[in-house]
Amino acid sequence: MHSCVLLALLALAAVQLVVPAARASSDVLLPALPGKPLDVDVSLVLFQGAQVPADRYLPFIRVLQAACDFRLWVAVPAFVGSVPAPPELDSAVRRVEGALQAAGMPTAAHRFFMGHSLGGAMLQDWLAGHPEGVAGQVLAGAMLLRKHNTTYPVPTLAMAGELDGLMRVTRTAEGFWRFVMGAPDAAVAARDFPVVILPGANHMQWASGAPPPLVRARDLRAEVDDDAAHAQMAGLVAAFMAGQAHRAQAAAGGAARDSLARAAASGADRLDAALRWTRDFVAPIVTAFVDLEANVHWRPWCDSDHPAPHCPFYPAWPLQKAPRTPSPDTACTCGVGFTATAMAHMAGVAEQPLLSLHTVDAIHDVTDTRPFHHPHLWANCSDALASGRACTLNLTTVTQPVYDTLDDWDTGFTHASAAELRTKMVSRQIVFKNSVDAAADVATTDEATSTCAEVNALSYALAQRLASDTARARFAKSGQPMCMAPDRAPIVPAGPAWIYSGLKFRDVAGDDGATVLEVTSTKFITSDAWPKWTDAGGYHYCKVLSPARALEWIYVDGLRLHAGIGS
Repeated sequence: MHSCVLLALLALAAVQLVVPAARASSDVLLPALPGKPLDVDVSLVLFQGAQVPADRYLPFIRVLQAACDFRLWVAVPAFVGSVPAPPELDSAVRRVEGALQAAGMPTAAHRFFMGHSLGGAMLQDWLAGHPEGVAGQVLAGAMLLRKHNTTYPVPTLAMAGELDGLMRVTRTAEGFWRFVMGAPDAAVAARDFPVVILPGANHMQWASGAPPPLVRARDLRAEVDDDAAHAQMAGLVAAFMAGQAHRAQAAAGGAARDSLARAAASGADRLDAALRWTRDFVAPIVTAFVDLEANVHWRPWCDSDHPAPHCPFYPAWPLQKAPRTPSPDTACTCGVGFTATAMAHMAGVAEQPLLSLHTVDAIHDVTDTRPFHHPHLWANCSDALASGRACTLNLTTVTQPVYDTLDDWDTGFTHASAAELRTKMVSRQIVFKNSVDAAADVATTDEATSTCAEVNALSYALAQRLASDTARARFAKSGQPMCMAPDRAPIVPAGPAWIYSGLKFRDVAGDDGATVLEVTSTKFITSDAWPKWTDAGGYHYCKVLSPARALEWIYVDGLRLHAGIGS
């Protein structure tokens, strides 16, 4: 987590050391319910979300205790300011586990932990350093952070609502792709690291009562009531705990092993059904983030200066004097998928039946100068078309996805998608001059157009087609539409000015007076008259709206104005 957040948490913890009474509420302790069919004891320590008092979790906890076939002992430690700060965690766990044992909980109870929202972020780091004797972890409205992608010592169930406005569903989808779809063993992934999206639920429904200010400002309106949300949440948590407790019990032996095995099998069926629903739900998000945006957090980028074996041939332009050394990496993304669609629209030759385009994209930082990376057209089809023969124009493009400033925090709070795609394309003038119009003039083909805005409209339309029927209908009813403003040129007609003139988003009044999100791209155009030695002639650069950002708007951010809990 970002250092500023940690400093704030440390400050709160320091207050507690001086003023112990600064806790906003007391620890919540719930002894196990009697009369359970399984003679098994399980403990659960729940870390609260920021500014959510500990007792706000009581309605959910009571539903969870009723859903369990085993005896579940639960504690919610209270933290200063209702914020679980790292320096407090050790003492808080000792305090509440000791209190549960004093109330009759056996010391051999299977230990589980749960964290809601910020509590989940704090918990997972603490557990990574204290995994001994822990049977499992539940993250509610939180995901395992990317730094834990490769290994984590504690089995973890991660869950977030379909309408969670803080742990956005696009970040949850990334977790599902990483821990479930990308797992080498599907059965082990479903058992030890399931990631589940809860239909119709939001961020606050893990707790009850009035939401804290940040949640009120950011969360979305749930489409299921609290009772229904708590029932589906509790059923999945109980299922996960039964499976992990069974694993621990099987290793230790004991009379409860066989009965716990039946509960674990039933729980596995419940989890499998939730995972199947989640897999269907995330399918369009996976397409947008992996295939169309090439999101770096889902899969690393290839480097065309070191060609990967699975990538299409990509000749360097400008030509590179030094030989390019190949890369053995076969798990990287070769280019941004949507750029081929953008280049096809930029070319403007869709109505030429004998002319086809073959576009290959590479991902590079567009500020690179050693070497430079520019788009290029590698063929001339003028003679072939004039004689009635089919011809293919081979083009190479360059794209750089750029992410939000707060992306490194990895809290799910900010956008998971790219803020813009810095896309370097061959100009329409150059395509025309090498195919259908040798006299094409850049003032007509490129400078007088808003081709970047047209490309962004295609991206928005593609995202609407990708969205599920439910998401599309919800957005049509309650969403804030996007509109594309005419392209603007950078203040200074130079590449660096284009680079640092970002894609602009702002609320404006639409034609009917309703608020829409206006998207404005910056274009940078060079004609074929630029000096040849610059290798900079014949380009049309765009700040492109990622289809993943447009889809994220449809699923999350575009709903806040009319369907947020504070709207």
